[in-house]
Amino acid sequence: MTRTRGIVLTAALTAAIALGAGCSSPHAAATSHGGGPFVWNQRDVEHARKLVTDGKYADAVEALKGVDADAPEVHLARAIGLEAQEKTDLAADATTSLDQAYRLIAEQGAQLAGHDAETEARRAILGDLRGRVAFSRGLVASQKQDWAAAVGEFRHALELDPQDDDARWNLEVAYFKLHPPCRLRDDDHEPDSAAGDAKPFDPKKAEKRVLCPADEDWYGLDVPAESIVQIQVKGKVTPTEDDDDTRDVSVSLYSPSAPDKPFKTIELKGGEGTLGVRHLPESGMWKVQLAGPGRAELAYDLSVAVVPPCPADDQSEENDTPETATAVEDGEKQGLKACPGDQDWFAVKVPAKEGRTVTVKHNPDDGPLIARMAGADNIPLDPGAPVVNIPPAETEQVVNILVTTVGDQENLYSLEVKKPDDGGGDDKKDQDKSDQKDQDKDQDKDQDKKDQDKNGQPPSQPPAPQSQPQPMNQVDAQKLIDDLDKNKQNPQLQKLLKSITTVPRMEDY
Repeated sequence: MTRTRGIVLTAALTAAIALGAGCSSPHAAATSHGGGPFVWNQRDVEHARKLVTDGKYADAVEALKGVDADAPEVHLARAIGLEAQEKTDLAADATTSLDQAYRLIAEQGAQLAGHDAETEARRAILGDLRGRVAFSRGLVASQKQDWAAAVGEFRHALELDPQDDDARWNLEVAYFKLHPPCRLRDDDHEPDSAAGDAKPFDPKKAEKRVLCPADEDWYGLDVPAESIVQIQVKGKVTPTEDDDDTRDVSVSLYSPSAPDKPFKTIELKGGEGTLGVRHLPESGMWKVQLAGPGRAELAYDLSVAVVPPCPADDQSEENDTPETATAVEDGEKQGLKACPGDQDWFAVKVPAKEGRTVTVKHNPDDGPLIARMAGADNIPLDPGAPVVNIPPAETEQVVNILVTTVGDQENLYSLEVKKPDDGGGDDKKDQDKSDQKDQDKDQDKDQDKKDQDKNGQPPSQPPAPQSQPQPMNQVDAQKLIDDLDKNKQNPQLQKLLKSITTVPRMEDY
């Protein structure tokens, strides 16, 4: 933006002052317009106009203090003089003056009636005043960096006067501020759009990142050989123009010896994913790349965990004895490592009358782990159920948990502490169903016993047969004919009844 703000303000104020042109005297204006909003020929107003033209905004506001007329033009001019000083403490006064101007414009507009030349001219003046008030409101909103309000005010000013180039210019600026392009919303990690620009990874500069369309983000990782590396991206793909915008973003890791060929790549799903590598084959500056085709943006956070090979340990050290156990709370503690011959002790604080479930999550391909509570036998961790249960006690307790490797292979793991499941899962539902079945069986047995006591015979034996009524479809047709008519036979009826095997219902006749 090369246009200066002063030009826009001067143009606005000049337009407001120009509205008074054509009035010969305040008295004449009052007579013609019932209340006299035109007061620009007063000496103090003329002086204020000249001060504004010279850029002496504070002096202009001071000069207008001598004008007592409650006219929208005066309130508007005062607001512009206040706003032009660009002082935060004057913004509230400028807003008040603009509100007063708009109130008077609305009141005077409601009083106008008819369509004679003078009335139409007055309507045009009030319409132009509305545009000037909206324009000034937009300037005050811009000073507060309330870009949404500024866009609305400048748009209103432009609707009232489509030829207002200053309003159009400021609308574009405010809209640009409200909706900046992606390249301006990127962070202080830029430039990082090429492998040569990759800077050493800094966690403080890896949050709230934006991957713009047709752009790449690169990071550098200086890690020793045999390290374990975990690169996690948590983000969201957002369309830039329409809902059809897509973005297929991948995360790639490049080795120092082969910078042109990815060592490993994963595709992000919905803007999220984790790339993990165990036992990096070489030391040096590895490069991480985020890239992919599509016009959508990716807003993301990047986290990197680098665990050097043993004997280097994790950040929980030193916790090699029960006395130096690392305190852990409910939740998951990640980035832990078990080295051969080393013990990792953790202290779990458990409130009174509560238990805890401690789950050790690890990769069984790197070798088994052992976890146990202090004083208990070692419990080998089954990859399907690596859990240690701490039973509740009457008082608060601190329970030490030991995690260690089996054999000479290191292992990366995480430790999760949470309250035991209090029911409501699938196992609980299955148990409820089983309990209900057992209850039903018990009720059936009780009923069987009652029936046996009552009848004197086991309820499993069927009751004695009783005479059953003859089915309706097994009726002797000839007998029916004889019974229907004792006096005179009806050949047609006889033939019909003989041809059917079911007695007709009464409603069928």
